[in-house]
Amino acid sequence: MKETVFDATAVLAVLNDEPGAEKVAPLLPRAVMSSVNLAEVVSKLADAGIPDETNEAPRSKLRGITELNSEDFSEGEANPVASYGECQVQTGIGQLGITVISFDEPLAFSTGFLRATTSDYGLSLGDRACLALGKHLHRPVLTADRMWSTLKLDVTIQLIR
Repeated sequence: MKETVFDATAVLAVLNDEPGAEKVAPLLPRAVMSSVNLAEVVSKLADAGIPDETNEAPRSKLRGITELNSEDFSEGEANPVASYGECQVQTGIGQLGITVISFDEPLAFSTGFLRATTSDYGLSLGDRACLALGKHLHRPVLTADRMWSTLKLDVTIQLIR
């Protein structure tokens, strides 16, 4: 059974070996995250620099992602039209074992309705998508964002640092 909903900050802590990664790593096999938060993770990795066949990603080793070779990808493992670096990121994130939940219509409504109660906190769409998923699944949400612990929502927040 999947027990914890991950915010993008939790996944990035593991991928970038940041403080709190030691709290996140044991929970990976039982974790879920919204496809919106997956997009956030990929965006942050892209901002850091997608590796190609001749270089490694700056700032981060991405926990083994950059050590993969193009021959490590068999058909169906990653997007066949993606670049080498994009395949590395897809494969590396896939190796974490997190179940990604598609952002569907009910989650979209829940996320949108959270805006009224969270607008004073400046939460992003991704933040609200994560919280909505936690609420929907009745599961705690794991994040590095300390401000979330002050929210008055029917969702349990667990901080990684």
